[in-house]
Amino acid sequence: MRFSVQTDSVRLLKEAAKSRCDRVRFGPEFCEVKMPSLPELQKAYKIAEKYGKEFVYVTPRVTDKGMRRLKEHFEFLNAAGDVSVVVNDLGALRVLTAYPRLKPILGRQLVYMPARCPWLDFSLGELLRHPGFVIYTKVWRRRSEELYSQTNLNYDETAKFFRGLGVRGVDVDWIPRSFNSLAELAEKGFNVNVYLYLAIVTLTRKCHTARFLGEKRLEKCSKPCDKRAFHLKHRVGLEFFLHGNVVFRLEKPSEKDLRRLLKFKIADFVITMEPVMKILNRKRIDETISKFKSGRTLS
Repeated sequence: MRFSVQTDSVRLLKEAAKSRCDRVRFGPEFCEVKMPSLPELQKAYKIAEKYGKEFVYVTPRVTDKGMRRLKEHFEFLNAAGDVSVVVNDLGALRVLTAYPRLKPILGRQLVYMPARCPWLDFSLGELLRHPGFVIYTKVWRRRSEELYSQTNLNYDETAKFFRGLGVRGVDVDWIPRSFNSLAELAEKGFNVNVYLYLAIVTLTRKCHTARFLGEKRLEKCSKPCDKRAFHLKHRVGLEFFLHGNVVFRLEKPSEKDLRRLLKFKIADFVITMEPVMKILNRKRIDETISKFKSGRTLS
């Protein structure tokens, strides 16, 4: 069982590098404004090197301006050694093919999972009660449920397309109803990395956190998401978390689901350092790793 720890903070990266994790992931998964400068990236790489941790660079969706910065970062990493890069932008993935020593991992924004929808159970229930479905056998009903539990990579042509661009690793959320589909991805030859606890519900191009807190210019954002997140309660009983420009829901791992997931090869379990789960130091990282390795989980 391998663990990666992800952060976009150089300060927190030091905590991660000192922990019992196997790899460190550095960089903003969702926000171009939080992309590091080249000196910050170089410093992060040296920290990972100092503590003997494998280094993974995480990149968001980007504008043309962000793409120019990424090229500068890719030049450095390609010269530094064999480094994995998480890409959440098709353009960035295409650019990455020009750097032979960089190994692309498909980020969560490019791995589409209908099961992320918090209203899926309700929607499926309505669909399967439709008169057109009532006459179907249980096999057809089960197949309908399976379709909504797959990812875009379960489609052979999509998997072939991304493999053609050098992708061998994929990032996904911990969503138990999709575990069978993840097993299929592993069988297709992808290294599957599963994020713990917070699953994506939706994200925005314009940051709601910055808007709520009155940030005037995004390019000069004070980055309040480094320390703050919002707990959102829906009147129908659903709970979400707004962190930066992303809405998450909490997926509490169970021991039963962990056993299911371990039946096929998972490359890494990914722990994110953020204010929602309050995993912000080495001690909390090591406690989380110990729980999972002993078969215990959050719930």
